[in-house]
Amino acid sequence: MNKKLIGFIIIFLGALIMLGFLYLMFADKLGLPDVFSFLKNDKAVEEISKKQADDNGSSQPAEAGKEIKRITINPKDADITQENKSAGEKREFTKDDLSRMAESFAERFGSYSNQSNFNNIVDLKLFMSEEMKEWADSYVSGQRGRQIASDIYYGITTKAVGREIREYDDDAGQASVFVQTRRREATSSTSNTSKVFDQDIIIKFIKEKGAWKVDGANWL
Repeated sequence: MNKKLIGFIIIFLGALIMLGFLYLMFADKLGLPDVFSFLKNDKAVEEISKKQADDNGSSQPAEAGKEIKRITINPKDADITQENKSAGEKREFTKDDLSRMAESFAERFGSYSNQSNFNNIVDLKLFMSEEMKEWADSYVSGQRGRQIASDIYYGITTKAVGREIREYDDDAGQASVFVQTRRREATSSTSNTSKVFDQDIIIKFIKEKGAWKVDGANWL
């Protein structure tokens, strides 16, 4: 073989080796692809594929777990919430609460018609003491037995216009509230007012089983 040709081949191969070495040295810095990455491609592809499969297979459970965490309530927090709720429900019943209760009771107690079948009293039994419930049952039974005519409408609407606590003894469980009312009589229809007058009422309270109950309603 020609010596010149052999020399040229040796120089060419040496240049290739030098270029390859320089490429390896500066490929990362220049952002060039790693020409030898094919040597580890099989293993890399396998690891990446496995990771993607794991990620895809667990993505839905991961979201579900996130949802579950979002709605789970810590039992300790639930206890605290319940305690706060109970504390709110068991707050002290004040004198002002009692006077408002008397006002509402007076309005309902004093509003009725000959066509309401005395529901104004029956519906208030929830707020009455045991003794007053007995009075209410007796009164309603007696009035219903009288068979009052109801073919022509007659009714009274009562509106509270003022209130004042006259007695309040929480320890003894006794109280009374003076309520001023304005009452309107109507005949033939609810809009046909025939008379307007003022009338006061005393609402008496007692405590039964720790709760204030109406024990008397006396018109003055």
